[in-house]
Amino acid sequence: MEYESSRVKRRRSASITSSSASSSSSSPSPSRSPSPAPVPKYHRTDHSLTPTDTPFTCNLPPTCSQPHTITSYATEEELLRHQETFHRWVCRTPIKDRSQPTPPDGVPTRFVSGNPDGKGWKECGKVFPDERLLHLHQTETHDPIAQTRQARGEKIFECFVPPPGCVKTFANPARRRRHLIDKHRYPEQYFFAITNHGVR
Repeated sequence: MEYESSRVKRRRSASITSSSASSSSSSPSPSRSPSPAPVPKYHRTDHSLTPTDTPFTCNLPPTCSQPHTITSYATEEELLRHQETFHRWVCRTPIKDRSQPTPPDGVPTRFVSGNPDGKGWKECGKVFPDERLLHLHQTETHDPIAQTRQARGEKIFECFVPPPGCVKTFANPARRRRHLIDKHRYPEQYFFAITNHGVR
């Protein structure tokens, strides 16, 4: 019985105190350098809160402006970091809304006079981590001239590294991927389809 009761765990604060006391009485140990502070994490709050309940709330498009997607943060620094990551490089190119029926005459409703609401079209809304990847997405996905050039066999897929660093173009994304791994030391697990899908 005594053996089992002695195996009860001590509280963490008690063990730190006892270990520091025992280490001070024993031989001096080499001083340990302080460990770096952990990276702060984003904090999401309860979705039932309203924007006025929390001081740092994001409601920017394309993701945080949707119904029931209130995104709140504990500090202003976290909010600014979130906005820099998810709202700075957003593709605003109009694309066809597939949930809307196609007009019978084939003319996009956005271009029909008297239709100011632009039904049948929406923004792409994909988010990218930097301007370079947003530019590549717009060229490879939305540019009809680039798509025509690709159909003729021209190389339209540029390296992810900006032009002063690398000016190579490729016939397909697979060759660009191989180039990025071999020449620029990208990890094989990198999400190379980021130019199609974005980060969100």
